Amino acid sequence: MNEELKGKKEKTARKKIILEKINLSEDECNKIYDEFKKVKNHLTYFSIIQQVCRLNPNASYSQEDLLKGLFGFDDATIKKYVFEKEYTEEDLKFYGELAIAMDLKEKKSFVDLLFKLAIVLDGIHNDEWKLLMQILADFKFNKNYINLFIRRYGPLRTEFEDERKDSTSTGERTVAFLNPYYAILGLDNSASEEEIKKAYHALALEHHPDLPKNAGRVKECEEMMTKINEAYEKIKN
Repeated sequence: MNEELKGKKEKTARKKIILEKINLSEDECNKIYDEFKKVKNHLTYFSIIQQVCRLNPNASYSQEDLLKGLFGFDDATIKKYVFEKEYTEEDLKFYGELAIAMDLKEKKSFVDLLFKLAIVLDGIHNDEWKLLMQILADFKFNKNYINLFIRRYGPLRTEFEDERKDSTSTGERTVAFLNPYYAILGLDNSASEEEIKKAYHALALEHHPDLPKNAGRVKECEEMMTKINEAYEKIKN
């Protein structure tokens, strides 16, 4: 018997012993291997996605639907690798390093997805926002990109806080000039700063184009948010 044939027989024998120990058929083992081979390139995404999704378990059904559409996996695969798999600290460190090494375009798209997963049910909670800001820092985005994400998704926080550093002053602008902008926000010109923020936040939660409920009216919502953002910028202190 040549060495190559002997090696194959020994390998087959070892495989049979392993299969008997774990009580799985060869077909079952091959199926598990094929499944893992299919998803392994996505584990970098799934391990980080899981951290965001676990902060709002009530939104899991909506998050599953979004992920299935994006990644093309079935319910069982998404549930297993995003919602049930326990990633070790070593896993998270390893996949985190891979994520940091993504090119800028890929990182931007991925972070957009993370924000969309956070807002699917009821907006972004404070713990979700804190995690997302940490991910932006870990991914080494510069201040300009971080501010872009804050501008786009900040209005969808459940506890809205305007974190944008730039501000405009209404200083020399006349009340008549500002009245149309107050009207867009559904306010009169005597509204307080807190009322302005609340009105802006409420309109953003209704018309933001990234909200799943607005999937059929994205263009309309983008135009509406442009008007809402302009009105808020004009009249905020």
